[in-house]
Amino acid sequence: MEGMFAAGECDIHHPYTAVDHAGDLWGFGVGLPPEHDHAPDVTHRGWMRLAVPDVQDSNRARWKTDPLWQIVQRVPFAEGLPKPLRRAKHVQPDLDQLGAQMRGYFISWAVVQESYRPGLAALARELEAFEDWAANFEQEKGVNFAEDVRERARLSGKKVPYKAPLSLPKPALARGRKQQQTGA
Repeated sequence: MEGMFAAGECDIHHPYTAVDHAGDLWGFGVGLPPEHDHAPDVTHRGWMRLAVPDVQDSNRARWKTDPLWQIVQRVPFAEGLPKPLRRAKHVQPDLDQLGAQMRGYFISWAVVQESYRPGLAALARELEAFEDWAANFEQEKGVNFAEDVRERARLSGKKVPYKAPLSLPKPALARGRKQQQTGA
């Protein structure tokens, strides 16, 4: 922290001290809101500032501070540091609800495909048609159903499905040594 400020501007020489003075550092960077700014108009107003342009005045230092920037200046550090986020409660998906949604999707699939026209609609026929479509989709897009399931399980905190290890071919040198050891 010492190298960031010119000597005498801040009396903060240690990171733990900086945490206690987060509001002061914020004010030093963005300036103080009008109700806390009691310094003469010629003094420093922060490193950054959003101002309302004044076409009558070419000196940007005299432009009024934008009301939106005053909100930025009022960030409440006095309440302490933000609390860490907590994970949302684990929600167990309702399989009946998912099943009903999937059934509805397949009904829509059958209507859009007009596969019900030659005869009565059959879920098995729609599942087969979808399987063909999904295989083409995965090939065109370069995606993999098993990998997508694995990633979704990982993101939702579930146990991750087993991923088969890569099998590397054994070098020919190793096979030659085994043959020498066995006397072949």
